[in-house]
Amino acid sequence: MKNLNYNKTATHNRQPPFQTQPETLQSPMTKKTLAITASLCLPLILWYLFIKPYDYLMTFTAKTSPGTIYTGIREWGNTENIITLENHHFSAITQQLKAGDSTLTFNWEMTSRNDSVTKVKVRVTDPEHSLRNKIAVLFTRSAIENISVNRVANFKKGLEEHLKTFRVKVNGISEIPKAFCACTTVRTRQPEKAQGMRQHYSTATDFLTTNGIRQKGVPRLEVNDWDIEDRIIRFNFCFPIQKSDSLPEGPGIFYKEIPSRKAIKATFHGDYSISDRAWFALLDYARRNHLNISAKPLEIFYSNPNTGTNPLGWKAEVFMPIDEN
Repeated sequence: MKNLNYNKTATHNRQPPFQTQPETLQSPMTKKTLAITASLCLPLILWYLFIKPYDYLMTFTAKTSPGTIYTGIREWGNTENIITLENHHFSAITQQLKAGDSTLTFNWEMTSRNDSVTKVKVRVTDPEHSLRNKIAVLFTRSAIENISVNRVANFKKGLEEHLKTFRVKVNGISEIPKAFCACTTVRTRQPEKAQGMRQHYSTATDFLTTNGIRQKGVPRLEVNDWDIEDRIIRFNFCFPIQKSDSLPEGPGIFYKEIPSRKAIKATFHGDYSISDRAWFALLDYARRNHLNISAKPLEIFYSNPNTGTNPLGWKAEVFMPIDEN
């Protein structure tokens, strides 16, 4: 399988750990060598069979951030009826899968190598049949091996298809451009962010048009709260306008100044419903560069999704404020 490696460790060599010779042919030095070899191999065999914390290991790399992979694993788990047992946001997740008479535990670990590549390790365990699986893996293509390889290969294929639908480039440290805006507040699940914007777009633009208020720039989204665990966000959907002392009031409409602020910036191309992939890239960039940030991203949208163009041609600038306190 291309780029999908599975590890059977050094003890998977199907040759016996040592070979004996007839007593009449063994010299004292040979006996000593065999004794040393046995004393070295036995702890390794005992570790493999009784201490090693997993039955099977697979690794692969992906050209994206750990957060995108983490989110993909959670969404994949929902479609595969997999239970999530534990997670460490954007770095590790533990899931459980029923397969016949086995209950498999998948421990996923994501490690960022650089701005664009993440290494993934998947450790699979069947607690009820662990010893049997470890022995079987040494000599044949075991059931746990078949299930694990197929499941992870399917996930990897789906991930690669998803990565073709957008592009993210981290630009580095920048400034959020200031603007005075007419805004409305939206609360929604993170995957439904774009739907929330569409529902409020007409309300805001109709209000501005009816009251003769001219827009002075493209829309922007300012996140106020981000519940990473439950994937719920509350954000202001804003339209830059000319500041004035006499602005009309409207239901659900308020005005605010968005100040300029130091931030790390990414450029996103793709459907705005998944522009949070740029959030994940910025979080990873901040972690690797030891930057203190406020996890309240701001997005500026330069394309109109209603034009019917290819989403890969849509552009957004995404900022993650740097916390300078």
